[in-house]
Amino acid sequence: MYRERGISETKTVLEQKTAYGWRKASYDSVGYQDWLAQGNTPVKKPFTPRPVTPPYTPSLEELRERKILEISEAWRNDIENVGMPVPGYDFHVDYDIQDSLIWENSLGFIAPELTEIEVRAIDNNFHAIPRTLFEAIPSMQKAYYAQQIQRKWQKQKEAMVADVTELGAISWES
Repeated sequence: MYRERGISETKTVLEQKTAYGWRKASYDSVGYQDWLAQGNTPVKKPFTPRPVTPPYTPSLEELRERKILEISEAWRNDIENVGMPVPGYDFHVDYDIQDSLIWENSLGFIAPELTEIEVRAIDNNFHAIPRTLFEAIPSMQKAYYAQQIQRKWQKQKEAMVADVTELGAISWES
């Protein structure tokens, strides 16, 4: 058995019924030509377009959740890829709590006679800084971390009560 199935408003394909379902067939095949010669005609199956589904519109609650997640991801990116600016220098360092503990614990391993210490910035380049600044960085990291987490929480709080238009204006950069 054969059928012509519409695949668009203007095109059809020939299909042959097999034990496993329908498969594409050729109008020029000997089997199809013999089948036609026996007086058979293919069943016409018209084209039926897929129903057009309207685009999904997320609820306000979903939009708020997305914005809160976006803020969290931006905050995490700030910690891992942007870092804390080192005052008076043109580089940044990591400022996660673990990073500040690493810096703090490294203080005991620095030779006391060194006045300048080479440190690695977030971009993996090395910079020489005064010992006094090196010793102050762990406290600065903790303070900067506290400041940034407060910023994150404030922005998330804004997102929790914002309407759709206000959500668009809330971002980590603003």
